Amino acid sequence: MEIAGIAHVVKNQTKIYLIILLKAKKTGNTYSFLALYPQKIFMQKNLSFTLAILLIVGLFCSCNTNKEVKNDVSYQLVLQDSAYIPVDSLTPFTGNDLQYVKAGEKEYVVLLNKRINAIQIYSWQSKEMLKRIYLEKEGPNGVGEATYMFVHSLDSIFVLTSYLYKVSLVNAEGKLLQKYSLLSKSVKFDESKGYAPKVSENDYAGLPWGGVNAMFVANNELYMGCVPSINPFIKEHYERGLLGMKVNLATKQIDYFMPFPRIYRDKMFFPLGYTHSTSCYNPIKNTLVYSFPCDAKVYEMDLNTNKIVSYLANSSYFKEIEIFSTNPAEDPNRAEKEFDFAISHASFERIRYDPYRKIYYRNILLPNTKKKEENDWHPFLVCNYIMRLFRIV
Repeated sequence: MEIAGIAHVVKNQTKIYLIILLKAKKTGNTYSFLALYPQKIFMQKNLSFTLAILLIVGLFCSCNTNKEVKNDVSYQLVLQDSAYIPVDSLTPFTGNDLQYVKAGEKEYVVLLNKRINAIQIYSWQSKEMLKRIYLEKEGPNGVGEATYMFVHSLDSIFVLTSYLYKVSLVNAEGKLLQKYSLLSKSVKFDESKGYAPKVSENDYAGLPWGGVNAMFVANNELYMGCVPSINPFIKEHYERGLLGMKVNLATKQIDYFMPFPRIYRDKMFFPLGYTHSTSCYNPIKNTLVYSFPCDAKVYEMDLNTNKIVSYLANSSYFKEIEIFSTNPAEDPNRAEKEFDFAISHASFERIRYDPYRKIYYRNILLPNTKKKEENDWHPFLVCNYIMRLFRIV
């Protein structure tokens, strides 16, 4: 059993659960979820609930990067329940975007089926599919090939088409309500030809992406992540690159934000798989917190002022990651070296916010240390996750 990460933090009556999405198996027509209930304890403990997954949880508070973290309170994850949602033959097991949605007293799991370009709504209680919304690719209601979604409400769903650099707002019937371009007007792009946009030295563009907790609406703006359109094998990618994007839902103006942290700007180059970021939104403070694979710090951005503050959120499992001695683009053995790199380094992975306990969950990915087999390009075939909890005060 492999874990795909924390999908959502859910409050049900008096308990708060971490909904853990398991990587789907081909040997059964179900999506699997674990509901884990963190119980407060007063000493550090481990919980190994499968042979393949290890979760260790510690809570610490930090005010800034100059203070030592404190492990005075801990939580133990207790396996509370499992849930299985049946899927039909039209639904693939991988590559789908999932979101937990609560509307009134009812709970739903909404799935973006990229194979058939459709949004599927399941009842969390009955595990039955209630509705399938087919998204048109062309025409007056066309959204293109959907890559990500954000369910603002069941009748207001944002559909992101990354490679067309646009996001569409559709209703519960799939009718197009609004369309937003994610490129500046000065950037030339013909979506009918499928080529990358032409970006001059004075312009900027980023390939938009979404996923769980990456897309959200705040201050009447839709936020999402993006990958800089600058060659990742040159210094400018890290010096000029911005990793966040927002579009004003009223004026349709787009803005970019969140530079690479200094460790990435000063130490080049890390393997490409270690240059992405994950983020989570804190609606209470109206802040966005970023985590990077090779950085022990997390970065909190105030969405009201755009001020960024860093906090040390380290783990004993994480060691400073060395960089490649040469530019990976110039190394003929790059693929082999990136594989060796991946199976020998722990790195930080997803970050999530728990609005009920007001704490953050930061995953640490421990590599599969088994001996590499010939033609084995799956360094994380067995995934171990360490999860750290911390509070920013």
